[in-house]
Amino acid sequence: MTIGKQTPYISFVRNCKLVLLLRRDYKEDERNVFKPAEWRWSIPQVCDNRWHHYAVSVSSQGVELTLDGELWQPENNNPEVIDDWPLHPAADLKTTLAVGACWHGSDLKMKHSLRGYLAGLSVLPGKREHSEVLKCLVQCSESLQ
Repeated sequence: MTIGKQTPYISFVRNCKLVLLLRRDYKEDERNVFKPAEWRWSIPQVCDNRWHHYAVSVSSQGVELTLDGELWQPENNNPEVIDDWPLHPAADLKTTLAVGACWHGSDLKMKHSLRGYLAGLSVLPGKREHSEVLKCLVQCSESLQ
């Protein structure tokens, strides 16, 4: 998923870890600055074959994971955080919001598209969802029938 001029936010599961990849836009004064770019949470819920609700909040203060309505507390080296450089400067980019697919540059198209149901997705650029709303998404009994 890409929000903003060039910044990709990508969330996926690999080796039973929930991964968030966040690449920063290029800023001339920060071109040589390493900053957190990838978070890897090792949590058993990722591979327990049950439905779970994940909410990842990104702000200038950092990244928070809410799992099934409860704020997940970081542990020793969990999440594993990887630093990286910002993206290279680019002009006149067209961006796309993609859910459940990934871009294959060699073919210039999206592949591996989602086939099925997605029970709720919120994209709130510049805003953060209130913790009570995230808790209710999991615990409140309201639903569409």
